[in-house]
Amino acid sequence: MSNLQNTLTHILEHERQLAYANEATIQQYVVLPILRALGWDDTDLASMEVSPEYQVESRRADYALYAPPIENPVVLIECKRWNAPITKHEEQICFYAYSGNIPLALITNGRHWRFYLPHWRASSLSDRIFCETDIAIEWYTLSLPSVSHFERPLYQSFLLLYQSRIHGRGLRRLYHGV
Repeated sequence: MSNLQNTLTHILEHERQLAYANEATIQQYVVLPILRALGWDDTDLASMEVSPEYQVESRRADYALYAPPIENPVVLIECKRWNAPITKHEEQICFYAYSGNIPLALITNGRHWRFYLPHWRASSLSDRIFCETDIAIEWYTLSLPSVSHFERPLYQSFLLLYQSRIHGRGLRRLYHGV
């Protein structure tokens, strides 16, 4: 996890510049480096683990994450500007994931990361939130020895992304019964 720690430290050192960044900048300088630090390969054309502009019906999600040998994505990601409120866009990513039969949806503005279980039977989207974190707030509390890594939302969130890559088939089985 030290690669992830270094990546997050680097991102947060540039938080002032990110405050004015557009979605594409957040994708390139925040989301992709975090995915790489978690072991997702966005450079291998053979596996295409990280696929940009994933089409769902007539719309597109920013990224689809694949866990070979599974043919369908295990995670869909929608990115927004650094200061954009992600709640405003939660319906969008949940619709994409639900329509594409994808077990996990993630929306992020780079700083806030929110994971959804789009197929979970719930009365509202907020009830489908699996976990969420604010990397700035969480990262500054990492030095506190009183809280274990496993109790921190930051750790739980990124561990989930890491495990999605390694155990994509289990993730799909867990949420779809496939």
